[in-house]
Amino acid sequence: KRLYVCIPMFAAVIALLVWQMENPQGFDVIWSLFGWSNQTLSVFTLWAITVYLAQQRKCYWITLLPARFMTVVCTTYILIAPEGFELSFTAGLAGGLTLMVLFAAIFMKYKNTIK
Repeated sequence: KRLYVCIPMFAAVIALLVWQMENPQGFDVIWSLFGWSNQTLSVFTLWAITVYLAQQRKCYWITLLPARFMTVVCTTYILIAPEGFELSFTAGLAGGLTLMVLFAAIFMKYKNTIK
């Protein structure tokens, strides 16, 4: 069963390596997307910890502020980056701010239902 899991992963890695070798900017694109995915993981972690702190009735603001900031940064980057959606800076920033406000509103609505 482990082999069935490994084969698609190896195939994906080999495909990325072949693409990277044939594309002059291949490594830069892969590295940029890896960096973005790493920061996006931190966004999800910050939001999860914020929800946990709110559930425990602790000071959730200590993670809410960085979560909101990182949401804007990560969303704006992928919207304006050449390897992303290549939108204008203004459109990317508007998208990042919109997503941050949406996430904050969802969190506040959830927080108000905690008893």
